[in-house]
Amino acid sequence: MRAAFGGGLLVILALARRRRGTSRLQGSTGILMLAAVCVVTHQVAFFAGVRELGIAVGTILTLGSAPLFAGMASVALARHLPSTRWIATTSLAILGLVLVLRPDQSVVRAPIGVLLALSAGLTFGLYTVLVKELLVRGVRRLDTVAVPFAIGGLVSVPLLVIGLGDGRAQLLLVPSNLLVVAWLAVGATAGAYLLFIAGLGGVPAATAATLALAEPLTATLLGVTVFGERLGRVAVLGALVVAVALLLTARRPGHEHAR
Repeated sequence: MRAAFGGGLLVILALARRRRGTSRLQGSTGILMLAAVCVVTHQVAFFAGVRELGIAVGTILTLGSAPLFAGMASVALARHLPSTRWIATTSLAILGLVLVLRPDQSVVRAPIGVLLALSAGLTFGLYTVLVKELLVRGVRRLDTVAVPFAIGGLVSVPLLVIGLGDGRAQLLLVPSNLLVVAWLAVGATAGAYLLFIAGLGGVPAATAATLALAEPLTATLLGVTVFGERLGRVAVLGALVVAVALLLTARRPGHEHAR
């Protein structure tokens, strides 16, 4: 429902602003289709991984691995190596995320959950690189997210129908559930991805994926302040390390340009 309704909203926005600017979609169909595949795969793999691993671990594995996959995809597609600065700050951020996992506690991870979370990280990282390529080609920012999510939303409909089986359709009659769906579609999909694409226009794809590590950091902070979860000293140290890494990543040297 997140992909379907969020994608529909993005299409409406794209059509409404169609006369205000031109978009060079011609010659980019293949990239757009691949980006749509990444959108669908990421949705399924991420939520399935979170179900197996829990919110914190699933989010950290997904977003923590995304910068590495984005860097490798940048090398493969754009034929250039990530900067030494990116490698250093990304490694620092991932180290902090590992610490947030509370390694001092023995927790068994489901292998299928780990695989799903890493698959979600792979598709998010690849999507980031593909969108960066679309922006370079002159495709409108809005179209780079509206078209993949529109296709992804259509593909997600059969999954939605299957998921609502066994009496689950009644869950949609609960007002609080509808509010959650509305937030996922408007805030966590349409709004969030529009902001992400806007920022992606000014930084390299790999850097954008590293900055997205603010998501699991935010989830950890919300878990403590809103849900009363407790963090050990190691986890608190890890959160601080991630914050420092994000600040270092955001402060690019003046001579470094987005690629």
